[in-house]
Amino acid sequence: MEKASHKANAQCVEDIGKAINNHFDGFHYHTGFEEELIETYGMERVQYVVAYNIQQKLNDGRISKENKTWALQSQMNQGEGNPKPEYTIHTHSGLLDLFANSIREQQLTHEAEESMKEGDANEIEETDMDIQL
Repeated sequence: MEKASHKANAQCVEDIGKAINNHFDGFHYHTGFEEELIETYGMERVQYVVAYNIQQKLNDGRISKENKTWALQSQMNQGEGNPKPEYTIHTHSGLLDLFANSIREQQLTHEAEESMKEGDANEIEETDMDIQL
């Protein structure tokens, strides 16, 4: 199972790098492609590889303090002794920072949607209870 997860992480890293580089035309970074990556790999895996990459660049001034803080607060084990080169997203640090901004935004949107779904489910349960009484 661990080997399959490692392979999926490595493929996710490769696809993120390609997508970031394909959506930067030399002057503009075009967003909106992140959703497809999240659908393919899941939010948790995308966050993991992005956080991992930012954690490897904590001294890089092109990564915002907010993204560094987010990466350090991720559930990933920051104490991993051996860096994994196969988990390195090959892109400019500034583009990685912009991608992390988008992922954090998607994460907030996803959490808000989940919260609304839970709220709707609770309302339905309460309504059902009222009817049953």
